[in-house]
Amino acid sequence: MCFKDMLTVALMTFALFLGAGNMIFPPLMAYQAGEYWLTAMAGFLFTGVGVPALILVVFGTLGQAEQLTSMLPKWIDRSFWTLILLCIGPGLAMPRAISVAYELGIRPFIHHPIVLFSFSLLFCICAIVLTLRPGCIVDILGKIITPALVVMLACLALGAVFSPLGDVSPALEKYKESAFSLGLIEGYMTMDALGAIGFGWVVTQALRSMGVHSKEKILYYIQRVVVIYAILMICCYFATAYLGSTASTLGTHITHGGQILTAYAEGNFGLFGKVLFALIAILACFTTVAGLLSANLEYFQKAYRFKTYPIIGFVSLVTLILANFGLTAVMKFTLPCVLILCPVALSLVLAHLIAWLLQPHIPATQSVSHTLIVTVAFIFSFIDTLSILNVSIEPLSQFAQSWLPLYWAHSSWLFPVLCIIVGHHFIPLVQKHFKPSQNRYRL
Repeated sequence: MCFKDMLTVALMTFALFLGAGNMIFPPLMAYQAGEYWLTAMAGFLFTGVGVPALILVVFGTLGQAEQLTSMLPKWIDRSFWTLILLCIGPGLAMPRAISVAYELGIRPFIHHPIVLFSFSLLFCICAIVLTLRPGCIVDILGKIITPALVVMLACLALGAVFSPLGDVSPALEKYKESAFSLGLIEGYMTMDALGAIGFGWVVTQALRSMGVHSKEKILYYIQRVVVIYAILMICCYFATAYLGSTASTLGTHITHGGQILTAYAEGNFGLFGKVLFALIAILACFTTVAGLLSANLEYFQKAYRFKTYPIIGFVSLVTLILANFGLTAVMKFTLPCVLILCPVALSLVLAHLIAWLLQPHIPATQSVSHTLIVTVAFIFSFIDTLSILNVSIEPLSQFAQSWLPLYWAHSSWLFPVLCIIVGHHFIPLVQKHFKPSQNRYRL
């Protein structure tokens, strides 16, 4: 595999992740964080770039995406992938991407319910055409759309550095107290941690289509793909966040980051900037929809042996219906699902990562440990979700505040999951180490 092919896959990966949440969350977060925007960005980059990058690397160690859940009972395996792909596909991320593309790319020029429906329908048809043509995902996203996106984003980024909207905005009280943890949550809300699970199918399949089949080679190329993706994504995040942090002149009526980006593009570049930003928003969201549609098609074909057209039709129809409820209505359902599913997925990633790092010094991982990990992660992520949504169950809240580490950062699932993983791998290792000496004393 030559460098040009690897770069194409890396650019495709960047395009897949550069979607709805990536466009609207960083500027609004930085706008609200004010002088604490760099602290908030540290948390945001951890969950918005670091975690997805880690998940892709873990897929490289597995060789195939489905190996992530191979140790689970079949019904949990199927349920996990079905929920993940439906959540990051037609249930949430795909209609959200279409809604954002419409809000940022079409609505500034023309607004009417029939326009939203027509745009959503055309969006879905284009994604279907791309998905139904094997090999086009890599070629069109990696060689055509992404380079155009990078050039357009670079124009906006340079403008942000040399001509910001204004001074740094004053921070909201909540960001003064916990900017880093709020940044962590905003990183979750990009859905890139969950997206990495779905996009893992697309990236590994792209490498296989280019003749890379061995686990060692897949890991080798994915590591390099991840580095390029991470650099591009970090640059994009910093540019849009800087715009938000210096948007004090826009007043206090800002409700989502798209308003900041639209105001900047139009204010600094006039009609050209407005059209440029509209193209960026539409192309960025299109790559996400096409990638997720491809991931859903591939999984449901393999797992349930469904035919191509029923899968494509169902996913696209649900996406079309939800997209027409509008951006605000769709996003109301995003947070609970993300905050419950994301820790479960991350727990499995951690389990496989630690097992891979410790090989061959540990016994083989048993399915019971992974089932326990998933169960514990689900329970504690549910507690975290209640906290973030301000749903107070007094005895539970008091217990969590007193006894659960990282509950303040809405990550109470992490410590118990790590305890299970460490206990499962290291206790047998210690027992094995001391067993010979005990046998000697018996003689």
